[in-house]
Amino acid sequence: MNKPDDSGNTLTIKDTISSNIVNRLFAGYANIGGFGNSTANSNIANINATININGTSKLMIRGGYAYVNTGSAQANSNKLFINNSIKSYISDISGGIAEIYKDDVIANSNTVDINTNIDSTLKNIIQGGFAKVGDTGNADASYNTVNINGNIKSNGSNSIYRGYADTKTGTATATNNTVNLLSNASFTTNTHIYGGDVWINGTELTYQDNFDQVAKGNTLNIKTKNIKIAEIKNFEFVNFYLPNDIKANDTILTLNEASTDLSKSKIGVG
Repeated sequence: MNKPDDSGNTLTIKDTISSNIVNRLFAGYANIGGFGNSTANSNIANINATININGTSKLMIRGGYAYVNTGSAQANSNKLFINNSIKSYISDISGGIAEIYKDDVIANSNTVDINTNIDSTLKNIIQGGFAKVGDTGNADASYNTVNINGNIKSNGSNSIYRGYADTKTGTATATNNTVNLLSNASFTTNTHIYGGDVWINGTELTYQDNFDQVAKGNTLNIKTKNIKIAEIKNFEFVNFYLPNDIKANDTILTLNEASTDLSKSKIGVG
């Protein structure tokens, strides 16, 4: 289906989904096979009912998705609210995804709110904005927000990206993104939380060498305690907001991978 613009929609799931047949829920889906402008902006997805996907199918939930071969693709200002529990083999949850083969792509100012538990057998992928160029062009995934207020669980891994940008030849940036870990947030220890994740020609850009592209303006706000995860990565600001029930010898954050680098980051306590 060729649809260059699919913006301004609202998708609300009110009834339980319990099958492996329905595994794609998109509020906006813009797809052009050839040349043109593809936009999926300002869509809203409300997941208000339980989802239980059987078997080994991947569950994909998108606020907005835009694809074009050549031209421009944008998935901006989409909002995705997960308000009831999800259980699946793989859960792939994104506020906005924009993909293109050649030319520029933008996935900015998207929001993902998770207010419940997500339990996946193999892995969970949670992204604010995702921008990918297959060949030549610029990718930008900035000003996205992910709010976590539930338990994110898997037997494999959890990857949480505020912004993900990828191109073969060109520039890629994932900056000014925010993640908030709220009072009910918890994770299995195999969780990796990224402010930005940026790739050019198959090489991941690093915090030390490419700070302005992968970490600049990215903020992690932790508003709970007893968070135990693998690592946090590519944040300029890490802020700890001590909960009211904090007491002596409590632990706010435990990281179990030595690779975490915060040498250029600013740490705040409030």
